[in-house]
Amino acid sequence: MSKENNYLDLIGAGTLSGSLKIHKDRRVYLFKIEMPDTRDIVYKVGVASGKRSLDRFLQVLRSIHIHYNQIGRAKIKRDRKSKDPFVDEKKIHKLLSEYSYTPSEKFDGWTELFECDEETALAAYHSVVG
Repeated sequence: MSKENNYLDLIGAGTLSGSLKIHKDRRVYLFKIEMPDTRDIVYKVGVASGKRSLDRFLQVLRSIHIHYNQIGRAKIKRDRKSKDPFVDEKKIHKLLSEYSYTPSEKFDGWTELFECDEETALAAYHSVVG
């Protein structure tokens, strides 16, 4: 078998289709988080795998707890499938870039935080994801 056929066999074996399936199952989420130290209300926009964003939500809260030794209030505001979640995430980040927020402690996902009113966060999310 030639090298070209081996390459085509790998593609046919599900390497690409497997990654497309993983990509297809990803969701774009919007979390509302009260920062434990300042009580600032921030929004986190990101991509989660699976049928829901709850696992990612809990990961973020755990990371906040590890860094602050406490957790403020938090809520999943939106959680939807997207045809191209990473592109959609980037578009929402761009729309909210002027509201970028840097916490006092850097936890998992801190670069995707935005301090704005809820209406602004939801409008950006819905303009991209629907």
